[in-house]
Parts: sequence; structure tokens; C-alpha cells
Amino acid sequence: MTTQNIKSLEPIIVKDNGTSQITLAFEKKDIEGQAPPEQTKTLADFTRKKDFSKKYPHLVSETEVEWIYKNRDKNGFAEAFKHIGRKPFVNDRIFYEILSSR
Repeated sequence: MTTQNIKSLEPIIVKDNGTSQITLAFEKKDIEGQAPPEQTKTLADFTRKKDFSKKYPHLVSETEVEWIYKNRDKNGFAEAFKHIGRKPFVNDRIFYEILSSR
């Protein structure tokens, strides 16, 4: 998508379930009104790896997150994990997208 195809930047509100923090982000939409694949990323999308299973206990256990992290290059989850300094973080949205595509 080129910049000529961008129709507008539409504001969206991202609420964090764990806190009362609200983040205002902008979502790009093309002429057809579709958001591009690289949708808006905010800090609210990231959770420390050690806290991920606590935030989503219905989704994965702590040992499952650890196994997915250790095997991320083989199992396709490498894109969902990012390091900030030496601490691993999980991009919640990308993790869910990878998980739901299976």
C-alpha cells in the first residue's frame, strides 16, 4: 500500500484489561476502508513473558508459554516475541493472530 491509497487516520481507543490505562492510537485505512496488515501497534499490545499466562490464563499456562518461547523459531511464534533490553515481551495481538491461524 502506498501513501496515495491512505484514506484517513481514524482514532481508536485501546483499553488495557489489567489497568485503567487508556491509549489513543490511530488506525490507517485505505481507500476501500480496510486496515492494512501492519495494524497499529501500541505499548498496550505488549506483555512481559512472565506475566502473559497470568493475563490470559484461559489461553495458555506458564509452562506452555515457556515452551512456545523456547521453540519460537521452529513453531512460527518468533514474530510474537520481542526483547526490550534483556527482557522478553509478548505482542498479545500477534500471538493471538498466529494462534488463531492454526
